[in-house]
Amino acid sequence: MQIRSIIVKEMKTNISKNRNDLRRARLRCGLEQKQVAFLLNQRSAAEISRYETGFYLPSLKTLLKLEVIYHMPIRLMFQRLFEECQVEVMERKREHTHILSNSDWYPKWPVQLKEGEFCFYANLLTNQIPTEPELKTVSKHILNLMNTTDSYKQGLDPYR
Repeated sequence: MQIRSIIVKEMKTNISKNRNDLRRARLRCGLEQKQVAFLLNQRSAAEISRYETGFYLPSLKTLLKLEVIYHMPIRLMFQRLFEECQVEVMERKREHTHILSNSDWYPKWPVQLKEGEFCFYANLLTNQIPTEPELKTVSKHILNLMNTTDSYKQGLDPYR
């Protein structure tokens, strides 16, 4: 009996650590779990429930399918995890400058990715009231777009 309670406690801890926004993304699209399961070619909605609670992490292929289904980038469905990974990589980059002698090694894809997400954010603002993290992200993207536009107007290449 005691082992069972330890296992249940550990499962609850893992679930709270792995929270994501899959449920909210699904509800925004007006889909039920069984509909998403069908689109993912799964037999039941139980797997979708496990993904949404954080009990299971979807495979990369499933995540890409969810991105198509929900019309939302993966990193926004897992915003907290993305931010943790971003901090971890930046800390390692800062701590190990001797290994990464060329500071330009880091690709400029975040800028390009942000530009590619503007349609998503514009749609987000027109369809419902965004959450606080979404508003912060939208604001960052709008500032980035304005800076990029200003650079183009001045004849500068914003990616150099």
